Amino acid sequence: MSITPPAGFFARLRARLLGSQLRANIASGLGSNVLSAIVAVAAYPIYLHYLGYEKYGLWLVLSTVVAMAQLGNFGISPALLKLVAEDFALGDIDGVYRYISTALLGLIAIGLLCFGGVVLFRDPIVGLFALQGANRALVSSMVPYVALLSVYVLVIDALNCTLAGLGRYDLVSYTQITGQATTFLVSLLFLHLGFGVWGLFFGSAANLVFLNLVSFHLIRRITASAVPLRVRWDRERFRRILHFGSWVFGGNVINMMLTPLNRLFVARYVGVAAVPAYDIAYLGAMKIRAFLESGFRALTPEFSSLRVSSAALVHERLAATDRKGSKVVLYGGTALYCGVFVIAGWALHLWLGSRFSPQLPGAFRILLVGTYASLWSVQPYYTLLGFGRSRQILYVQMITAFLNIAYVYGQPWLFHQPISLTTILVATSLGMVGAAVYLRWEASRLRTDIANSTEPVPA
Repeated sequence: MSITPPAGFFARLRARLLGSQLRANIASGLGSNVLSAIVAVAAYPIYLHYLGYEKYGLWLVLSTVVAMAQLGNFGISPALLKLVAEDFALGDIDGVYRYISTALLGLIAIGLLCFGGVVLFRDPIVGLFALQGANRALVSSMVPYVALLSVYVLVIDALNCTLAGLGRYDLVSYTQITGQATTFLVSLLFLHLGFGVWGLFFGSAANLVFLNLVSFHLIRRITASAVPLRVRWDRERFRRILHFGSWVFGGNVINMMLTPLNRLFVARYVGVAAVPAYDIAYLGAMKIRAFLESGFRALTPEFSSLRVSSAALVHERLAATDRKGSKVVLYGGTALYCGVFVIAGWALHLWLGSRFSPQLPGAFRILLVGTYASLWSVQPYYTLLGFGRSRQILYVQMITAFLNIAYVYGQPWLFHQPISLTTILVATSLGMVGAAVYLRWEASRLRTDIANSTEPVPA
């Protein structure tokens, strides 16, 4: 079954301006990240105004619980993206829905098990952050609700990946930025009403409900389906999902644990009040990276759809994409990072006002170095996923985590100094540099393998 997109005015205008769906996906990713940064810039000072560094640090501790529960994904969402792209390219709409239904049923079952585990071990989890008194009581009371929210996040991630697999990364970008704005506005309302940290929880929940409703509607429209979802369990398709996703899951386990682990390092060795400083620096640097990184995400479904193409055609597409991507990073990325590096101190002071911390500019610049190196690994990462090289995703996360943790514990021994915020920041950047080197090497190997192949290349 083939799907013919509607030939309306906006579809014709988009085709004339952007030329192809891939370009539309890339452009929307770049644009949405500009808007996302604007929302984040507006949100942080307001959150700090209502909560202060310590209370906002408690929310970041709670968000660590969400990250831990995300281990229940088992790599299902990225596998769904790739496999949906393959079936949709072949016109197999029934196969697409079998993948969606099977993935969602699996995620809900696994997520509920993770929810039970988080609730059961609530006290040891909270104890890891060395919280005391009212702070400990607040975090402990919110953990079950945050854990349940994290199960919902698994479902939403799968729906977003389905949209991307259907070739509509642009719609994913639009819905996510709208959802981020929803989070901010609902959170602001409840913060103003005096709900404190709970206000951020209600904002996150509103975002997920919005994304759920919109994603189902868009999937149904793109596939021209008469029903929003066909509830079916397909054992063979679940096996394919797990076969691809297991390696990604291993990498996700490490990746999802690493940022919470660094927050734990900060809370334990520096103090919980320093967690927002680390988080602002880390998320700010990642936002700068995301300006260009988001455009490359569309490469995964694009290359996945080439499952029956000749090796010569695939190599030509891959080489052309690599050349263009490298130019974007070399010229656009370097100029962007140099500019941000220079104005970082002034911009942070202007942004945060009275909430400005003198340690923020240095922290931010350290992570700018790491994320700039990481930017060079973005295109190889999404390309490898598109070609089914999911094993390398596990290896790169292992390298990142090893370098990060080794430096945190090795620095006091090497330099005879206690673990500080700078120690953890340098460790984070060092892990990113190592990951970038490895992914560039793996991408080079992929191009060589395709160039030497005479058979069709499965995506």
